[in-house]
Amino acid sequence: MVTWGTTSNDNALVGRREEEGSARRVKQPVRILVVEDEPASLNLLEKQLQARGDLVTVPDPRQAAEIAGEGAFDLLIAAGHLLGEAPWVFFSRVAEAAPRTLRVLSAGHREAQRTLLLMQSGLLHYHLPKPLRVRMLNEVLPRLLALQRTLPATSPFPPAREDPGDTASLEYVAQIVENLNSGLIVVDPEGRIVLANTEASRILGYERRELTGMAIDRIFYAEEDTSLHPVKRTFERGELMRSLELKGVHKDGHTLTVGLSTSLHTDRTGKRIGVICIFRDLSGMQDFQSLLIRNQRMAAIGQLAGGIAHEFNNLIGGMMGYAQLAQMTQAEEDYRKCVEVVV
Repeated sequence: MVTWGTTSNDNALVGRREEEGSARRVKQPVRILVVEDEPASLNLLEKQLQARGDLVTVPDPRQAAEIAGEGAFDLLIAAGHLLGEAPWVFFSRVAEAAPRTLRVLSAGHREAQRTLLLMQSGLLHYHLPKPLRVRMLNEVLPRLLALQRTLPATSPFPPAREDPGDTASLEYVAQIVENLNSGLIVVDPEGRIVLANTEASRILGYERRELTGMAIDRIFYAEEDTSLHPVKRTFERGELMRSLELKGVHKDGHTLTVGLSTSLHTDRTGKRIGVICIFRDLSGMQDFQSLLIRNQRMAAIGQLAGGIAHEFNNLIGGMMGYAQLAQMTQAEEDYRKCVEVVV
């Protein structure tokens, strides 16, 4: 309860303090910058974001980088197709000028290689897969806003440079990732898939956009009951897996056997931002091993049967020899001895 003073100056002073306190208690609206020009995506983002705060939409990435550089935004969502061949230049400029702005890329699976490299570098905080969906946005946006409050006030990155050599190098690495003959999945701190390469999609039977946002424990599980999923153990405890045999679930429901290796996904400052999973389908190898074991068992049975037959042949051969002698002998005593041996 506020007690007002008797003078006009006292009244004014107390009133100002109460107004300032009320202003501090008012929750500041979230400031969101969207770089998009596709009507469907833009319409969906506007409907979902306008109710959450102040929204600004810009179709030009250069203009968006200048606006974002003023540091007036909490969240930046940029469409990958507008950033051209060098999205890292755009995001590094924003990261340098506005480190408190959470940087999100909205892109399809064709841009998966660049997305992976951007997240690995720490320039990108999150990936929204296209086509955008209302349910996905409703689930993701609260997490993004919570993550934004943890960002540092200063940028850990050097000034952005447009270096063709860097571009070529990143493209080269991206092609290597995409051409791996092993599945590659990147998981965020909450255990949800943010990126998958073509081989991961082939092994599991899902399209990459279907894998994005899926919980990792829906895909891989250990046969024995463990308190913590192996991927989460890597993130929380730093335990790296090396060809750990797990069960995987294909889209059509059948079970796979996979060999999983994990490593920590960190940004340039060393902060853990997820887990990188490399895996291979061992089902075919297990079938081969089962066939090999079955053949080995059959060979052992064959050897045993051959040994037994050889022993029987020895016995039967002796018996037949004495029987023939009995037929040829004339003396009754010799005949009786041959029959006794046979019997």
